Amino acid sequence: FSSVGERELAELGINSLTYSEYVRKGFFELLIAASIAGGLLLYVLRYFEKLRGRLAAVVHLFSTILTIETGFLLLSAAKRLMLYADAHGLTRARVFGFVFLVWLGILLTIFLIQLLQRVKQQWFFGSVVAATLFILMLVNIINVDGLIATSYKPTVNNEIDYYYLANLSADAEQAWQPAIEDSIEIISR
Repeated sequence: FSSVGERELAELGINSLTYSEYVRKGFFELLIAASIAGGLLLYVLRYFEKLRGRLAAVVHLFSTILTIETGFLLLSAAKRLMLYADAHGLTRARVFGFVFLVWLGILLTIFLIQLLQRVKQQWFFGSVVAATLFILMLVNIINVDGLIATSYKPTVNNEIDYYYLANLSADAEQAWQPAIEDSIEIISR
């Protein structure tokens, strides 16, 4: 969870040369871990009522610990993505990565509530569907391309990536004029 520079990753024992490699590796590790943990938790939640006594308490405890540990993995992935975005701005992939992490965080919270409160299955299912619909609506309401073009411009080698910005939708039209000016300057050189 520490904030290190891109060139200092090797000092921490991380075998990645760039934030990009570091984030990509961590993101896919998170996907694998979240899939395994989610499948296991769904299995446990489905058959939890059949367990009795000590076995039920042990399964409940380990399921809660697994959910919390997966949450820490999620926080680690979010930290990696934030380091990358701070260093190199945003792209659609990074924005959707953030959105995916938020969605996973909400689902983990729902799983944890289900484990601790033992709410009805209808509430559990409805909460998962509502969270998914909320995230989908949020993605469609937010002007992703406009946000990228105005607030968090992507960079390559510490220079704004006008090629990427010029290929965004019309929502990013604020970046087109600087992109044209940059290309004119490059052509004149």
